[in-house]
Amino acid sequence: LQIKPGTQMVREWKGTHHTVVVKGGLFEYNSKMYRSLSAIASEITGTRWNGWTFFGVKKPTNSVVGA
Repeated sequence: LQIKPGTQMVREWKGTHHTVVVKGGLFEYNSKMYRSLSAIASEITGTRWNGWTFFGVKKPTNSVVGA
């Protein structure tokens, strides 16, 4: 399972909606590119977060089901 480029993840934090767009192996937030969702979540909240948990998604794996 991979998150397709162009996918948008939206999270409301303290009354503000934050949108992240998947761009291949990177994430775009506020016109900046990030390598991880955790960096974005930390920037939004001011504390350390697991980015996948913050945005409410399961971390994609490269494993193949049934292999």
